[in-house]
Amino acid sequence: MGNRQYHDMDILKWDGLQLRLKTGRLLATVEPDSKWPGMYRVRTKTGITDMVNLSRAKDAARSIAMSALNNPAQGSRKPAGASNQSGAITRPRNRNARTGGRMTFDYGSIPYETWKEFAATVGADERHLKFAAAKFRGCTNTQAAREAGFGPGGGTSTRSEGYRVARSNKINQLLALAAAEAGGGYDGTLSKQEGRSILTAMARGSDPQVRIKAIELLHKMEEKEAALNATKPEESLEENLAALITLVPEQGAGAFLALSGFIHAGGFIGSFPFLAEIAPLLSRHYPGDWQRWRAREKHQWVTDFLDKAAAGPLLEDNALIAAVKHKSPVVRPTKPTAEVADNG
Repeated sequence: MGNRQYHDMDILKWDGLQLRLKTGRLLATVEPDSKWPGMYRVRTKTGITDMVNLSRAKDAARSIAMSALNNPAQGSRKPAGASNQSGAITRPRNRNARTGGRMTFDYGSIPYETWKEFAATVGADERHLKFAAAKFRGCTNTQAAREAGFGPGGGTSTRSEGYRVARSNKINQLLALAAAEAGGGYDGTLSKQEGRSILTAMARGSDPQVRIKAIELLHKMEEKEAALNATKPEESLEENLAALITLVPEQGAGAFLALSGFIHAGGFIGSFPFLAEIAPLLSRHYPGDWQRWRAREKHQWVTDFLDKAAAGPLLEDNALIAAVKHKSPVVRPTKPTAEVADNG
């Protein structure tokens, strides 16, 4: 235990929507939800998380990966609240593909007929259609090329072919159309702003069919964004912290990110909304960080308060989720003022 090596997040890298070690090993994949545009889930070898927005999904992926790397004995545990009840990793069943005796292709959250309509609009063939659909799901260029049938089937040729196809005008147009159809819910090689720029260029083109479709989807994108902004309540800091804690409860990974971010932003540890719920967990799984945060406080009453919180009941996994979700407002100590500090 004393010689245990801990990994930092600088050993991770994003490859589109796939989180990998810098050596190339795949750790987690962020997948667009099949029903709700702009919402995502994190898939690992042990299951899949609940639905959240993209920023939280990426935070969750990093937390799950670091928890698995730093706690290898727990790495095979299924995330609490995962929707994959079996705990086994399975390829998503393609509800939009046609079978006809052939291996089905996963078109993701957008139906095959819609992809086919997009392909007809920009003059793309079936392989380009499949490549764009795979990219929209979050595949790398090489994976998309392999699934779509580009290249001889592996190695450098498929990789270089994927690189070439990904930069073609037809693929960018297909991805822009798909992003607009899904309300902009794509964060791979094409951002929402890039998609909007491509659609605007298409709307100014000479082909009437392309112009009509581009204008229609630009309008649709605007409507979806307006509706989302109109109905989306502004989340409080407490709601954001609770969401991060409960999204990745294993070994307090989400709690660690929530508290460390809170402190890094200048927050007083004693006023953290869920300190009583997470202090025992963090002092156990992250003792070095907990002692470092504790040592920053110069007043005895603050360190006593932290010690008392750390000695409270240990809440893990589902118990932690339940406690955070049902927490009632409590009176918390405020950060010492300069006058208090002078008198201390």
